[in-house]
Amino acid sequence: LAPAILSFLWALKPFGRIGWLAAFIFVVGGAFRLARFNVNTEMVEKKYFVGLPIPAAAGVIATSVLAYHHFFGYSESDKPFWFVVVVLGIAFLMVSNIRYYSFNDIDLIKRRPFKILLFLVLGALVIAADPESVLFLMSVVYALSGVVEGIRHRKSVDVLDIDDEDVVKEEIIDFLSKSQNPLSTNDICLKLERAWHSIQTNCLRLQIEGKIHGFRAGRLNLWQLIR
Repeated sequence: LAPAILSFLWALKPFGRIGWLAAFIFVVGGAFRLARFNVNTEMVEKKYFVGLPIPAAAGVIATSVLAYHHFFGYSESDKPFWFVVVVLGIAFLMVSNIRYYSFNDIDLIKRRPFKILLFLVLGALVIAADPESVLFLMSVVYALSGVVEGIRHRKSVDVLDIDDEDVVKEEIIDFLSKSQNPLSTNDICLKLERAWHSIQTNCLRLQIEGKIHGFRAGRLNLWQLIR
């Protein structure tokens, strides 16, 4: 709610109905993002978020305001229309199926080499030197990282050949054997970097063969190895 109010009072208000509609869509997008996170908390690989996280979305809005004032000053003139597009784009990313790295697999307690500490100190110094620019750049890079990775993944996805059927089945069984929780078709696609229809078809075949168990949870097709 706070990022929507900030964006509306700072830049969207002069655009009238378009402005408050963009702010409202941002709030709705955040609500749907939070609801989906609470529902799918046990169904999504912990390494990734599905959709842009709300703190990251708020970060883009807040750092955009800071960066604008940093580069163009505290002018009371009308703000550019592109900020409306930014707000709507961020709202779309929150409710999209684009995956974002969650950093949950980073163990902060584990001992790290000295160069990691040095890197963190240098990073803090860079941020302190120009916080408006660096924080804005970091938030935008993270918001775009999921989009870029999604495009890269689509281009690298393999299309199933008849000769690959046994190989794909083995890969699916091996991946499922390493997980204690059911995995969705999308989870398996991302891990094995194969086409969705390839994974779905072979999972159905493995289910018929009695090697895996499949069931639906909402709109997800979940699969689990029969042990």
